[in-house]
Amino acid sequence: MLKSIRILGTAALAAALLAVLPGAVAARPGFSEVVLEGGLAEPLGDLGDDWETVAGFGAETGYELGLRFRARWPSGWALSPSFHYVRMAKHSGFVEGESLSFFGRGSIFAYGVDAQYFLPARRNRPQFYLSLGAALMHNRYREEYSDGDWFEEGVNTLGLAAGVGLRTGDFEISAFYHVNRFDTLSFWAGVDDYDWDWVSVRFAVALPGMY
Repeated sequence: MLKSIRILGTAALAAALLAVLPGAVAARPGFSEVVLEGGLAEPLGDLGDDWETVAGFGAETGYELGLRFRARWPSGWALSPSFHYVRMAKHSGFVEGESLSFFGRGSIFAYGVDAQYFLPARRNRPQFYLSLGAALMHNRYREEYSDGDWFEEGVNTLGLAAGVGLRTGDFEISAFYHVNRFDTLSFWAGVDDYDWDWVSVRFAVALPGMY
């Protein structure tokens, strides 16, 4: 939780700095644009819980890379299909009762679509936007052991995401909460439902030009 607060605090500070900068290039509500995104991903729920808990995976803060196509209209509304790859930092430990060490890592592939609304703003000034979307998520977990053995499983689920962003010129910063819940018997024995929610802070640039 403290990590999430620090990450969101950093995002708020960056957004404040971005907001006071003059918008050297107007955020053009063109018909469409391609946006490149990258940032930090903070695991929550079972994904971020300690590995020694019943359903915990012990994931640490990782990174997120994404690509979106955004169709914008003068009304302020936009529709945006996207792809994001989330890779959490690996954790390591020892297998109880055995002289084996291991490391594990969770990753997520998200194929989504977002409805976004850009709030009215004066010309060449920063512009806030709201986002709500759904995604098909492919969740994967892999462990590798010191004896050369390994374990890897994956599961698909439908998830949701809600966020807020700030754009100035062709640059953006945003914060999102992702709901990622699923049922599977492929991970831990005796556990069949999991919470892999995460929070992301993204920095993005819209490629110049209209398509």
